[in-house]
Amino acid sequence: MKGIWGRLRENKLFLVSLIGTTIIPLIYGGLYLWAFWDPYTGMRNAKVAVVNLDAGSVKDDQAYNFGKDIIDKLKDDHNLDWQFVDQNKADQGIKNLAYYATLTIPADFSSKLLSVDGDSPTTASFNLKIRDTNSYFASKFIKSAVNELARKLRSEVGKKYFDNLFVNIRKIGDGLRDGSEGAYKLDDGLKEAKDGSQSLFDGIVKFKDGLLSLKDGIGDLFGGSQTLRDNVDKAYGGSQTLMSGISSVSSGIHNIATNSAALSLGSVQIASGVASLSKNSDLLLSGAVQINDGLSAVSSEYLALSGGISQTQNALSQISQSLGQVNSNLSSLASDYSASPPAKLTETITMLSSITDSVNQLSGRVTSLTAASIKIQNGIGQLSTNNSAFVAKLGQFDSSLNKLSDNLIVLSASNQSLAQGVARLDNGMMVIESGMVSLNTGLHDLSTGSATLADKLNEAKSGGDDLYAGIGTIQDGSKTLTDGLSSAQNGSQKLAGKLSDSAMDISNRSAEENVLKKTGVMADPLTVNEEHIGIVANNGTAFAPYFIPLSLWVGAMSIFFVLKMPTKRRFSSAILWLRSQKTYMAALFIGVIQAIVLPFVMTHGLGLPTKNSVRLYGYCLLLSTMFVSIQYLLIRVLANVGRFAGIILLMLQLTSSSGTYPVETSAKFFQNISRFLPMTYAVRILREIISGGNLSITVTSWTITVRMVILFMVLSFFSTYAFPKTRNLFRNHLLVFLERV
Repeated sequence: MKGIWGRLRENKLFLVSLIGTTIIPLIYGGLYLWAFWDPYTGMRNAKVAVVNLDAGSVKDDQAYNFGKDIIDKLKDDHNLDWQFVDQNKADQGIKNLAYYATLTIPADFSSKLLSVDGDSPTTASFNLKIRDTNSYFASKFIKSAVNELARKLRSEVGKKYFDNLFVNIRKIGDGLRDGSEGAYKLDDGLKEAKDGSQSLFDGIVKFKDGLLSLKDGIGDLFGGSQTLRDNVDKAYGGSQTLMSGISSVSSGIHNIATNSAALSLGSVQIASGVASLSKNSDLLLSGAVQINDGLSAVSSEYLALSGGISQTQNALSQISQSLGQVNSNLSSLASDYSASPPAKLTETITMLSSITDSVNQLSGRVTSLTAASIKIQNGIGQLSTNNSAFVAKLGQFDSSLNKLSDNLIVLSASNQSLAQGVARLDNGMMVIESGMVSLNTGLHDLSTGSATLADKLNEAKSGGDDLYAGIGTIQDGSKTLTDGLSSAQNGSQKLAGKLSDSAMDISNRSAEENVLKKTGVMADPLTVNEEHIGIVANNGTAFAPYFIPLSLWVGAMSIFFVLKMPTKRRFSSAILWLRSQKTYMAALFIGVIQAIVLPFVMTHGLGLPTKNSVRLYGYCLLLSTMFVSIQYLLIRVLANVGRFAGIILLMLQLTSSSGTYPVETSAKFFQNISRFLPMTYAVRILREIISGGNLSITVTSWTITVRMVILFMVLSFFSTYAFPKTRNLFRNHLLVFLERV
């Protein structure tokens, strides 16, 4: 024991080696725990590019942009270092290893999320592009993070889908229920309209029958007016003849009265005149009797005509009232419609209004005819009275004439009495002549009025024909309307039944052709389209780029547990110096064998896939050469301390090369030293050789590796030569440092 402590006091390098060996487990465990203390939290430093191309969408006058909503959520999410960039920068970044992945939200993202309510529901999706060769752990973590994001968004969207679905189903049910109630109300209204239409049809039938009777009555009245007109014309002709005879008689009597002084002288002439007068008196009496008969006939016909006019007036009044009631019923029927009334009903109302106007015009004409009839009736009455007086006076005249004839002798004897009688006769004839003028005027007015009456009755007959034809059209239209309302009522009953059934069975009968699509989209409204760059098949493939340089480093360390290191000395020739390199060359040879055996066993024994086997073997040879050179140089310069330094370098590289977790998950110390250690570039290049296949992105790593190989080989070659003034220089400085410590 005393010997050991004495050796430790004398050999400081041995003491350092012993202390280093003692703390190796502490360094190993401490570095690993420090580097990988919380890699999941450290993933917040892993950069992932996010590209939002969502153009948004509009639904129910409301704008939606779910892509922007996702961006807002990611800004508050710190599981990853989300970088919000454009598409070009994202593509370049994942290509040159600036980003571990890119998440792209497509332009139709919002429209697809909203498409579930349309005819072509479509599942929306993210586009996730991951470079597995950058870090297998990072790709798994990013994939889990994006899937978790998709799950949350899927849950929110699904909730909105089902909220809208149930709200819409409730609205549809309410609408169908309202539609069913409206259909039943429509059915009741159509039933009432049908009953009203039937009543209208029955009223029109009765009106048509009454109108037919009116038409026939007007026809008969028109025929009677023609007969009246003919008889009045005959009476007017007789009155003209009578008036001519009376004028002659009056003129003769006047002459007699004027020449009464010569009467006595012309008794013979008087007798002759009296005979002539008696003859003319008979004619006059006969004409007066004919006039009286004609007036009686005219009076009878006119009474019938007056009754027909009254009947016509009453019928027209009833027709006008009936049409008004019908028109009112149809207008009320039209107002019952919530929308526009049927065209046939509107046409019927218009036609009834036109017919009502025609009936009112006809009624006005009949009223005018009634006034004219009253005038004619008064004229006939006056004419009849005058004619009766004329007949009476004519009878008196005839009686007087007979007496004159009988008493002609007396006349001759009593000229004075005759003169007086002639004077009275002259006066009577003047009265008769005046009455005949009135009679003639009345007959003329009666003739004119009867012609007007005939014309008006003819117009009334034509209007009655048109009215009858129009009522026939209305009857046909009313029947068509009744039939249509009956069909509409049947249809409304079917509609009410269907709406009621639909309201009760809405869940089974709504959009059956799209229900599978909609439920599929609603169940999974969002998917993640993954695109892997450099697919890593499994964990073994993922860790191979990490374990290959680790194995070669450990292999290089183990070589120098077997080979003995030569001493430094000056050589007199280059040949002797080259011969001194046999230990280094032997170490390189063993390293080459290790570099060949390791990938061979991995590819053929373990089935490790590789994009290019030649590059794999070549790069393993390059790594083995570099690692052997580094170990040789450390031991050559530092002896056993160099072995300890090799172990420390191994642990530093294992914790900072991104072989397991991305270096961004480690402390800043490991991130800073990572770029100075060869295993960092070895892991990066081997990932592309084994899984990626894109060596263009590792040109820098290749260049650095080659430069390191050349540097450490050159240093190893010259480490065996003892240069003047530098022999054991490093060793002496280290001993001085330890002495001071």
